[in-house]
Amino acid sequence: MFNDNDNMPKVFVPRVCPFGASASVSNFLRISELHCHLMRCLAMCNCFAYMDDFFPVELAECSGSAMEFFYFLHGLTGAKIKHAKTIPPAEETVLLGLQVSLVHGQCRVTLTPERKTRLHADIIALSKSTIVDSKVAGKLSFCCEALFGRLGRAPCRVLIRKSLGKPIADASVRSALSMLLQLLEAQHYARDLILETQLHSSLKPFICYSDASTSYGIGIFSPAQHQLPLFYGQLQLQLQQESINTLEMLAATTTIESLRFWCANKCLLLFTDNSTCQYLILRGSSPSERLNTMAGEFWRRLADLQIYHFFVAHVPSALNPADTLSRGECPYTNCGFP
Repeated sequence: MFNDNDNMPKVFVPRVCPFGASASVSNFLRISELHCHLMRCLAMCNCFAYMDDFFPVELAECSGSAMEFFYFLHGLTGAKIKHAKTIPPAEETVLLGLQVSLVHGQCRVTLTPERKTRLHADIIALSKSTIVDSKVAGKLSFCCEALFGRLGRAPCRVLIRKSLGKPIADASVRSALSMLLQLLEAQHYARDLILETQLHSSLKPFICYSDASTSYGIGIFSPAQHQLPLFYGQLQLQLQQESINTLEMLAATTTIESLRFWCANKCLLLFTDNSTCQYLILRGSSPSERLNTMAGEFWRRLADLQIYHFFVAHVPSALNPADTLSRGECPYTNCGFP
């Protein structure tokens, strides 16, 4: 950082700020903070500024007047607004090809018909090629934000890894493309962000536990709830060669499938004592081809059962009632599935 001869610094800061991108953006950011401060103080508008974007949060009844004051304030400070690019407040808008609707208290995200048509054509083109374009893979990954939960992450992960030159089998690529086509065509896979993230106190979740072991197989448990009795079941498997993470993911899927008649259309809370299984479900994809496929099918099954309110949590093995058999305990011998 310093010269050896005169001990002067090798780097310097100019005294004159050039009129370039850095200076203009920096000054604009300061002005945007000023505008937000004045809107909050003078008009009581709940306005925020992040970099060069404005995020006003207003009721529908107040949004029109808030927008007028926004124009008026910019005019007072000498700023010019390109009204041709203005997006007025609305309950529905299009953001980068995603249709966002706030009607009826929802935050519903879907693909526009134009974007869906282009993606359909891109998928067909990929199915006829041996190379996966990274831009197309990125577009498909972004559009998965319009799908429920982590739906679509698994097949997109296959395409992204293929575009990066990873050794992915052609059969896996074809399977991923086929699954994406099905997800884009279905109507019940649309996403409602409020429904996914908001847990109402009036929504009593349907609770279930899952566990797996290479020695005895799969354990399933559901306490007495929703006027239903306690359910306990076990599935004997001879899969000593399988990874425990694969078995735990299989146990979680089997638990939901076994309880599908009671947990469908409900808020579902699944407990597992395997952290890898928990994070795999939360991410929706994995570098492992088998786990990636299982995660993709897991989320698709949730959507098919209309379990749009889903949570997965970790529980210690000692407190997991589905793990009693591996501990040498089996207090639920008289309980089972009707």
